[in-house]
Amino acid sequence: MSSYTRTGRNPSRRSPASSGVIDMQFNWTTTEEVRKKLQNYEGRIFSDDEIASELAGHPTVVVGDVATESVLRAGIEPYLIITDGKTKREMKTDNTLGKAFGDRGVYVDNPAGSLTMSLILNIIEASECWGTLRHRTNLSVDGEVDLAVIPCMMYCKLGTKLVFGIPDRGMGVIDVNTEARRLARQIMSEGKTVVV
Repeated sequence: MSSYTRTGRNPSRRSPASSGVIDMQFNWTTTEEVRKKLQNYEGRIFSDDEIASELAGHPTVVVGDVATESVLRAGIEPYLIITDGKTKREMKTDNTLGKAFGDRGVYVDNPAGSLTMSLILNIIEASECWGTLRHRTNLSVDGEVDLAVIPCMMYCKLGTKLVFGIPDRGMGVIDVNTEARRLARQIMSEGKTVVV
């Protein structure tokens, strides 16, 4: 895999009121209503033994360290993995397969309970790199990846199988289609956007 690039800041935005450049970061954060909606939307759940047949022949994206290890052990090569070195938000994982995966490696900051513009833009770029160059991306997050499923539903290639870990139960799989995009847009509209 190639060396990692760190992209913790977002592109600078030009203020319409002045000729100067204002460096702003936009973060999206959850609300209680959004958390409840996300808990009720798990997709279909698969075990390690079932995951290979579900993903075979489909472009795949994986969110989470344990899910990444399971998918890679099953012989599936996703075009994007998103990991944070944790499982159940606390315990560090030894994601040996995930660390060595991909053609391009990118580090981004993404605090718990939020989505940074940097994370979202790198998800979009990873999907574009797969579509044009067939490059696989390893996106390593300093913070938390739990909410990364939402922008993946919005911006990953249609037809993608989106895999994420559900602790003590298995792996959830969502088909990225127009319905998933609609749900993700609805969820994003119910959260809060803040300038940091």
